[in-house]
Amino acid sequence: MSYERVRARDERVFVPAFTDQLDGIPSHLNMPNGGSLLGVNSIMTDFNNGNYKKRRARGEIVMSKCYLEKTTTEAAETSCTFGPHPVSPTLVLHGNYGGYVLANAPQPTVPSVDQDQLVSLALTKCYAKMNQSPIMGGEIAHDLTRTLGMLRRPLKGSFELIGKMLKYKKIHLGKTTKSATKASANAWLEYRYGWSPLVMDANQAFKQSFMIHEQYENRRLVARASENAMTDSSLGFTDVNADGILLSGTTAVKKDYRISAGVIYSVKAVKSGLEAANAILGFRPNDLIALGWEIIPYSFVVDWFANIGTWISAITPAPGISILGSWVTGVTESRVTVTGTMKYSRPNPTLWYTDAFGTVTETTVHYSRAPNPALPNSPVLSSQALSVKRSLDAVSLSLAPINRGLTQLYHPAQQALQLLTAGGKTKNRFGR
Repeated sequence: MSYERVRARDERVFVPAFTDQLDGIPSHLNMPNGGSLLGVNSIMTDFNNGNYKKRRARGEIVMSKCYLEKTTTEAAETSCTFGPHPVSPTLVLHGNYGGYVLANAPQPTVPSVDQDQLVSLALTKCYAKMNQSPIMGGEIAHDLTRTLGMLRRPLKGSFELIGKMLKYKKIHLGKTTKSATKASANAWLEYRYGWSPLVMDANQAFKQSFMIHEQYENRRLVARASENAMTDSSLGFTDVNADGILLSGTTAVKKDYRISAGVIYSVKAVKSGLEAANAILGFRPNDLIALGWEIIPYSFVVDWFANIGTWISAITPAPGISILGSWVTGVTESRVTVTGTMKYSRPNPTLWYTDAFGTVTETTVHYSRAPNPALPNSPVLSSQALSVKRSLDAVSLSLAPINRGLTQLYHPAQQALQLLTAGGKTKNRFGR
């Protein structure tokens, strides 16, 4: 039997704020005084499972929900001077005005992040890692044929690029640009899908040779994966009236999202040599199903935008694997920073004075843990923008059809121009 338990820890300290008159006759001043709490305030909620130690001693995996919120407020010392004035006394605001600034500074609208999507992506990766073989033999063999095909003439694309540049260096710019662009795309793809996969395959086989023994000898293993996202926004404000003081400045908000998932599982020991070889080299039925997606042309491009290949591996159960438990943890860190100035007027005559207040920062961390979440029942779109390498891949892959289309348009246009030119020459030659 489990029960909810709430624990709080308040390490904040009250830091006061003051308004002083340096000269003149004291008068009633509508100025913010008081100060606020600075420091760390935490509150944690978890669920205590009965007989936890005894169940762990029996080898049972025990996990429960957990929530944590931790807020840290920091404020630099403020010292704002409003004066001198011909009649009214000079005022000095000093001390902690952090709570006052946070309460009155406007907040920007921060773009939202679909955390359920991040959870689905991370959890799907975990199950895919669990089901996949240490060495994806079918996929490596398929990629190796393409790699060897590209490497039959090593650096073919690079030599083609240099040759095109030398060949067309004295020809008009259009043809030079078209040929050099096509050759550059070929050279990039040769590196990314020729040389790079060959090196990666060799590295992968070397690393996995040390992991095979561990995976197929240990009965309890863990597969982990994570997803991250970040958003930020800022808002400038001018002359926001806060108890007679005009605040101007900038409020910046940055949010970091970190989702981590894990699956605890056991692997049944294999007895026959063929079964062990298939399990290690990736020739089991579930591996071949995933391979079917991988060998579809341009399926890797689709995987840039949706995790179809990973999801197929995740939902296809591998023989001999038993799931013992799983979890997802989410950490959201929100940081609010306010910088700017205070402006205040003194009467008879009315004069305005401006001075900077100390930087104020409030950081809030939300942590949550959910045990045994359900595996997503469909692929999801990726939350990440294309990396620089994948963007270059996309441009290089799209150049070939673009060049073909331009060529198809160019030749008919050239033929039509030749006909028009020939017709004009005939008319001029005979004069009618």
